[in-house]
Parts: sequence; structure tokens; C-alpha cells
Amino acid sequence: MANTTRTRQSRQPDTGSNSAAMGVILVVAAVVIALLLFNAGGGNEVASDGDRTAAESATETGDEAATTTTSTIPVVTTPPANLEVLVGNGSGATGRAKTTAEKLLPLGYSNTKAVDGKDSPTTIVYFAAGFDADALMLAAAMNLQPASVQPLPAETPLKVPVGTANLVVLIGTDFDPATATFGATTVPTN
Repeated sequence: MANTTRTRQSRQPDTGSNSAAMGVILVVAAVVIALLLFNAGGGNEVASDGDRTAAESATETGDEAATTTTSTIPVVTTPPANLEVLVGNGSGATGRAKTTAEKLLPLGYSNTKAVDGKDSPTTIVYFAAGFDADALMLAAAMNLQPASVQPLPAETPLKVPVGTANLVVLIGTDFDPATATFGATTVPTN
């Protein structure tokens, strides 16, 4: 038998076109994986609810019976001592704004000032933009319903300028701080 030498042909990849194709495949795979991860982490929230405030969400009712529960986890975004609160007396009874401000002091609302308010049959807690959760907490501390929380209107509900106040409480004829129970620390939710 004769020894013949066979030369082995080497297979070398065409690195130029293979590298580009592999790069495109890796980028596409990474994008698909990223989209899957983002969608999987989305939870059950509805995107259209993003424009509602916490106060609007708390007072909304549907066709089904509304239930009220309390949350033991505070939703306050600002410590009460850091909030500027104006309490306006719109009840016509002397001293109600001052008494309310004094009763809020032990609850941590130390930056509270009593002023004169415009006449009102109902007590309303107004909030400046971004302080809706704080207003709900203040209303709960005064044992008011979430429906009593509203955005601060363009026209002041007080007889003095609102200035830089974060929250404005307008005491109406329906609220007497001398007989009201203060101190609730949970926020009603639906």
C-alpha cells in the first residue's frame, strides 16, 4: 500500500459576514427579551388611571356596591410638620379655625395657622398640586370623608391669600372642633 498524503482543507469562517449577522441576531434577541421583561413587570394597573389624584380615586364609585376599608400603611408623602396648613373659619361661629388648628398640633401639624374663611356649609380640605395624599390623611385625622378633599381652586376659599400653603382646611357649619373626634391615622380607600 502506498502512502499517500492527503491534505486537509481547513474551514475558516467568513468573519466579516458572520460577525455582522450574529450581531444583528443578538441585538434583536436582547430587544425581544427586554420587551418581555418590561411587559411582565407591568402588574395589573390601568394606564389611564395615571391622571387621577389619590383623592379622585378614593371617592370614585362604580355600579357595584362600594366598600370602605382602612389601610394601616400611611400614604403621606410629606411629614405633617413639614406641611404648611391654613385653617379658615367659614362656619360663622367664633374660634373654630383656632380650635381646629390647636387640635391638629398634637397630630404633628405644627405649621398650622388659623385665618378667616369664606362662608361654607361644608368642611373641605383643599390641597395644592402634589399634596392630594397629604390632604386625604389630614381629612382622615379630622374624621372627614374622602369626598371632602378637593384640589385648591383658583379663587381662594379664604378671606386672606393662600400664599404657599400646601393644605387649606375650610371649616363649614357642619364641623365643630369642640365635639369632633381627631386622631384617625388611616386613610379610607375603596
